[in-house]
Amino acid sequence: MEIVKNEKMNVNMLIAKEGYLLKDKNEVLEEGQEPYLTDKIYLASSITTIEQCEELWEEVKA
Repeated sequence: MEIVKNEKMNVNMLIAKEGYLLKDKNEVLEEGQEPYLTDKIYLASSITTIEQCEELWEEVKA
């Protein structure tokens, strides 16, 4: 995963590596529910490092 700055929108995005999707580590799932997976996440301004991202999201094989 990597952090990419979008100058046009003035935001940072977390992008998964090719072949992977991002999964929220804190997501609570009901029995039988599938996790929400995405290829990019718009980051809050307080999140600026990969270490912070790794505490919140993980990459899973697509």
